[in-house]
Amino acid sequence: MQGIHLPICRVVLLFALAGGGCESEAGPPCDGPECPYQQAATPAIDLPLAMREANWDTGSCVHACLVHVLRWQGQYSLANWWRQHHSGGEYAERLNARMEAAGLRYAYTDRGDEKFLEWAMRTRRGAGVTFWPQHAVNLVHLDETQAALLDNNRIETIVWLSREEFIRRWRGYGGWAWTLVYEPPPPRPYY
Repeated sequence: MQGIHLPICRVVLLFALAGGGCESEAGPPCDGPECPYQQAATPAIDLPLAMREANWDTGSCVHACLVHVLRWQGQYSLANWWRQHHSGGEYAERLNARMEAAGLRYAYTDRGDEKFLEWAMRTRRGAGVTFWPQHAVNLVHLDETQAALLDNNRIETIVWLSREEFIRRWRGYGGWAWTLVYEPPPPRPYY
């Protein structure tokens, strides 16, 4: 099955995430109100801690991001299968080929297309994104003023930053983002 390539996405892949260590320049996680990356808000894609996947093997950050999206979209068997059969560094062309070979329905951008991220958040699908040198994380919230990231190197913490800073840095790291096109859980009820 061919991947679903939305009109806002480009088919030609120019960016390749270097395989490797999935490093993070953010330093150790911080806790408490003094931490500049902590917010009281709940992210739109609020994967329970028990369903979050830490980076494994030698730099499987892209695969951990995909496992998060699979679980969030209710594809638990596929998430477990992917976790067992894929590891190590990854780049866009190979990830697309692997998703197609597995019959996954996906969409992506490699052009830093902000509209793709807005669509992924508006439809509550979440997305894997390149962020920090040689590292991928999940974008779990994006609104007019802020963004939130689930980093597979520190799954207990949601990293919050301004939307402007996130978009600037994401594009600086290549502007690659991908998601799956299945059904996410319904939104939380509002009281």
